[in-house]
Formats: sequence, structure tokens, C-alpha cells
Amino acid sequence: VAKRLETTSRYFKRLGNLGFWGQLVCSVVAAVILSFSVVVTGKITSPATFYATFGGIVAAFISVFWSFGYIRLSEKLKRTVNDPSKAPPRANVVKSLKNGIVLNLLGMGAAILGMQATVGLLVAKALTSSTTPYYQGIAPSSRPVLALDVFLVQ
Repeated sequence: VAKRLETTSRYFKRLGNLGFWGQLVCSVVAAVILSFSVVVTGKITSPATFYATFGGIVAAFISVFWSFGYIRLSEKLKRTVNDPSKAPPRANVVKSLKNGIVLNLLGMGAAILGMQATVGLLVAKALTSSTTPYYQGIAPSSRPVLALDVFLVQ
């Protein structure tokens, strides 16, 4: 049992650190890009896309803190290697893992929906703006594809 606790503790620490830093960096980058697009355009161009992407980013930040909980759990498991009776119950550890997985899947699902909506809008914009030749000029009602639109896909 002590060997299992030590191994589990090591995995939780390693994967918790990987999840924490990886998700923190990706979440901050995504939040900055989304904020930048709203600030530059001055408005939310598509509310459904914005809210789906925003929901994915919020879930990612919650998941960052959940990963930090895995690091703390690894420390708790490591302290109980010599006295396994003080270890957290296995059911609680499994429940924590399941909740983390569900949270990550919901966040990824929201982010993917937002991303697909963004790509769909960009494709629709590109297809509708390509019907006007350059020599005729751009009509005031048309909205051509801008570099910011392509940046949002990132």
C-alpha cells in the first residue's frame, strides 16, 4: 500500500504540474486574444461565438485551479506514505479525478463550439466578400475578411 501511495503521489504531482502550467499558459493566451478582439472591434461581433469561447476560457481557468488541487493532493498522499490509514479515501480521490475530467471536457466542448462558430463566420465572410472584384471597390454594407478575423481563429 505504501508503494502504491508513493507512486500515485508522484503521478499526481507530475501530471498536476503539467496540467497546471500548460492550462495556465493556454488560458491566459486565449483570454488575451479574446479580450484584444473585443477591445479592437469595440463590440462583440457574434454573441454566441463570444459566450461559447468565454465559457471555455472560464472552464480552463477553473481547471487550472483544479490541477493545483492535484498537486496538493499529491503532497497529502506523500505525507501519508508511512501511515496509510491517514490517506484520503480512494473514493474521494477517484471522485476528484472524475470531476476534473468532466470539467475539462465541458470546457473543451465550449471552446470547440466557439472556435467552430468563429471559423464558420470567417468562411461565410470570405465567401460573401469574394464576389466583389477589387476594381469595383468595397460597398459600405460589405464586411471583408480582416487580419483581425484570421487572428481570432488562433
